[in-house]
Amino acid sequence: MNTMNTQFLIDKTMNYKNKFLLLIISVIAFSCQKDDDMEPFDYEYFSVDITGDVSGNIVYDESKYVGTEGETLLTDDFDTYLMVTATEFERTMTLNFYPPDDNPRAGDVLSVTIKAPEVKPWTQSNEYITAYINQLQQYDSYAIVSYWNDVEERDYVSYYRFENTSNSVLIETDGDMLTGEVTNMTLATFNGSHQITIRDFTFRMRPGDEGWTME
Repeated sequence: MNTMNTQFLIDKTMNYKNKFLLLIISVIAFSCQKDDDMEPFDYEYFSVDITGDVSGNIVYDESKYVGTEGETLLTDDFDTYLMVTATEFERTMTLNFYPPDDNPRAGDVLSVTIKAPEVKPWTQSNEYITAYINQLQQYDSYAIVSYWNDVEERDYVSYYRFENTSNSVLIETDGDMLTGEVTNMTLATFNGSHQITIRDFTFRMRPGDEGWTME
C-alpha cells in the first residue's frame, strides 16, 4: 500500500513537472513567433510612386541596411536619407526624403514643408491642406510638397496647381516616430509646362535623429 502511494505521488509529481515544462516551452515559442511577426516600427521608411516627367517607384527601408556596413551601396549613414529640418521656436519644418544610391533617381529630393498651428510641428498630428501659392497667407497652417529633379535641375511644387487645394498631407505622431501620407497629388513647374504626379507616398521617420524630442 505504501509502495502504491509512493508511486502515485511520483507519477503525480512528474505529471506536474511535464505540464510546467510544456508551459515554459509554449511561452518561449509564442514569444519567438511574436518577435518574428513584429514589424520594425523604429526603422525609418518611405515609399512613393511617381508618374509624369519623372516615373518610377522609390523606396527607402532602413531595416535593409542596418547591420550591413561595408556591404551596401549607401554613400551616407543609413539614418540620413530621411531628415527633419526645423527649429524649436518656429511653426515650420521641412521633411526631406533622399532616394538610396542604388535607385535610378538617386540625386533627386522629395520634400514636404509644413506650417503648423503651433511651434514644434514634428510633435503634432494634423491634416494640412496643400494651398495655392496666391493663398498661402490665408491659411494659418498648410503643406507644400516639392520634388527636385537633379538630372534636369527642375523643381516641381504643389502650390503651382490650384487643384491641390482639395488635397492634403496627413501627419501623425507615433511614439518617437513621425508618420505621414499623401495619396495623390500633381506637382508642376512655375510655368506649368512640366508636371509629375505623386501617388501612394507614405513615410515613417525619427525626428530624434536631428535632436528633436517628441515632447
